[in-house]
Amino acid sequence: MRDADSMARCPASPLALDRQGVTDPQDFYAAVRNSAPMFVPEIDAWLVTRSADILEVAADPVQFSHRYPAGPHFSKMFRDSMARAMAMPGAPPNVEGAATMGRGVLFSSDPPDHARQRGIVAAVFSPRELKAIGVQSQEIAHRLIDRFADRGEVELVSELAWPLPLEVIARRMGVPVEKLSTFRYWSENLAKTLGGGLLSDAETLEILRALTEFHAYFSERLDEAAENPHPDILGLLAGNAEKLSRQEMLGMLLQFLVAGHETTTALISFLALRLAKDPELVEMLRGDRSLVATFVEEGLRLESPSQGTFRRAKQDVEIGGVRIPAGDHIFLPFASVNRDPDRHAEADCLHLQRTGEHGHVAFGRGAHFCLGAPLARLNANVAVNAILDRLANIRLVGDRPYEYNKSYMVRCLSYLRLSVSPLSEARGEGLGSTLKED
Repeated sequence: MRDADSMARCPASPLALDRQGVTDPQDFYAAVRNSAPMFVPEIDAWLVTRSADILEVAADPVQFSHRYPAGPHFSKMFRDSMARAMAMPGAPPNVEGAATMGRGVLFSSDPPDHARQRGIVAAVFSPRELKAIGVQSQEIAHRLIDRFADRGEVELVSELAWPLPLEVIARRMGVPVEKLSTFRYWSENLAKTLGGGLLSDAETLEILRALTEFHAYFSERLDEAAENPHPDILGLLAGNAEKLSRQEMLGMLLQFLVAGHETTTALISFLALRLAKDPELVEMLRGDRSLVATFVEEGLRLESPSQGTFRRAKQDVEIGGVRIPAGDHIFLPFASVNRDPDRHAEADCLHLQRTGEHGHVAFGRGAHFCLGAPLARLNANVAVNAILDRLANIRLVGDRPYEYNKSYMVRCLSYLRLSVSPLSEARGEGLGSTLKED
């Protein structure tokens, strides 16, 4: 039955963008985890609840399309907002290409296009490239901490969790240092497209301007890279002009900026919040840096920065005994799978010695497993080790030291206020196995 009556007695729903539901979505997912698929009007889609069903749908590109990963409700709302913004007096000219450049690319593409596109850019995050990126990431992290280590207090999202992955990906995209402030402006505005609430006309107009500027800038840079090849993402894309359209190249660059950067920011913020709440955990990790990698994985599992994704049924299908008509959309909450007690012992607890369990699915499943997962893990490991190297007495500040963004798709702290003091230890220690030779 196409209604949500069975959800009436559930805790506050993140899908309705209820503030409590967004802050703590796990109460809701725990309440519905073993229910049959149910239609949720707020997102105009079916919510699949059982872990086995979620994973099966996510790994099936034959019956389900990935071309609409943001879902029908937000996609329509965004298209309508963009249409209004394009008609406003302050709208930039010639915006059609910019407004659609991310469609049908990587995360929003189906076979065979997805395999072709992914095969070309997979080398961006090869082990060799990651080693070089790791050195840069460590340097950036310590430079950022230099700015606030002696100050006593820090708003960690804006001063570390956001700029670290932003500068790392900017360098890989060939963006010069003097352009970083503009790059950040683009990123801040484009991140608003990731499944939140209704956008105002003013916000949409800013997004449109950011898209247009991004499109123009990287079109010019791709032309330069085609004439004078260089070893970065731009050079890789420009060198594959016979396999990729210009719109595909620009769409990939857009996804590298927005999707990867935002979720890595969220992950670093969550890990820092855990450290601030648990001084014993700080000392445990500081004493045994081999545990940092597990801490990062537990952070991914417990918090799931990317809470889930949508699929669209290509044909009439049955999921969990419920018929889903062709053309209907389905929301797959990976965050629920990651806290499923049938998959993880003491699923709501952080354990640094987990063994013999199912892995988490914070980066998705199947052919669309996140291409940037190795980079996200690297930046998170670097950030945690840099915090442990440099900062002591990490504590929350104020009556409301942190808050979550209002989105059911991307779980992220909008701010995190901490008190800190400098730790007198040798800089550069603690990166552990991240940069070691094999």
